[in-house]
Amino acid sequence: MLRRVSIIAFLIVAVVLLYERNTIRNFFTAPKPDVPSPVSYADIARPDPPAVSDKDSADVVSDSEQPSDAEEEQGTAPAAEEPLEEKPPIAPERDALNLAVPFQPQAPHANWGLPYQEACEEASLIMVDRYLRGDSVLSADEMDGLILELVAWETEHGYPIDVSVGELARIAQEKYGWRALVLEVLTESTIREQLNLGRPVIVPAAGRELGNPYFRTPGPLYHMLVIKGYTSDGEFITNDPGTKRGADYIYDPAVLLAAVHDWTGEIADGSAIGLVLYK
Repeated sequence: MLRRVSIIAFLIVAVVLLYERNTIRNFFTAPKPDVPSPVSYADIARPDPPAVSDKDSADVVSDSEQPSDAEEEQGTAPAAEEPLEEKPPIAPERDALNLAVPFQPQAPHANWGLPYQEACEEASLIMVDRYLRGDSVLSADEMDGLILELVAWETEHGYPIDVSVGELARIAQEKYGWRALVLEVLTESTIREQLNLGRPVIVPAAGRELGNPYFRTPGPLYHMLVIKGYTSDGEFITNDPGTKRGADYIYDPAVLLAAVHDWTGEIADGSAIGLVLYK
């Protein structure tokens, strides 16, 4: 009897090791990412945009809503009051950049049951919120409490479990008071432009297309993470809340951008957009 139990236990362990072999290999062999020193929001952010009315500040802005020069010349640009944000100055390009966005995973105490397994959107928003407030440290207990508070608030206000970029922008405004800009043209260049202005970029993704070896197999269908910098080699530095090893996680830009899809109910159909928040 004891021998049979031992054999069964051995087989179970063998199956687990086989199933998680990539995670185990990376745990022991993955090099520590070589990233630049973190830069705070106060040290890099551009001057605040002009003041706007309460009505305008409640609106989410899309980068495609700015009228073109041709529209202005022909007088066909849509009538509007003072824009939510003037075109920001072009920040100088850097060799590398790493914004000081604090990190905690979406399961800060390693509990991957509900609501934590669905809390990547909340975790991403919380990390950016703390960065904008000048906080460079976020404890596991703090993240846990903030996730539960935000999930309860979203439920009370009628938001679904999985939220789109547009919905997350509304949450950021209604709950935290930040201005929001939806990046409808998401490229390496547009992401770097925002990072150079001191603004992390929240992106939605088809999680299983990211190829992150630290995700629990097979990985999330829908995911969100924060792009917070770039290396001298041009790779993106992220805070990926889908794993406890997600701080300063490096993604190849081509891989990351290919995986970016907004939530529509069918993740593969979603557009490639991002979200930035600012004061």
